[in-house]
Amino acid sequence: MLDLKRSNPDLNVLESTSTTIADKPAHKIVFSAIYNKEVERKAMQVWTVIGNKAFLITYKAEPDKFKLLADYRKND
Repeated sequence: MLDLKRSNPDLNVLESTSTTIADKPAHKIVFSAIYNKEVERKAMQVWTVIGNKAFLITYKAEPDKFKLLADYRKND
């Protein structure tokens, strides 16, 4: 998360929780930040390690579309 804060000084962490991916322990963060010094984005990152490989999933959207699309993906 330190790298995220370095590249996005205005980073606002909204959620940081444990979760699972493919029945493996994982971590999820949801945050907002200003991209290109003008556009606000909300993002979710989920990561896990399986064997000797790390997996990172990133989802970004405009704040007003984030919940709608995140809820849609949850039901997939």
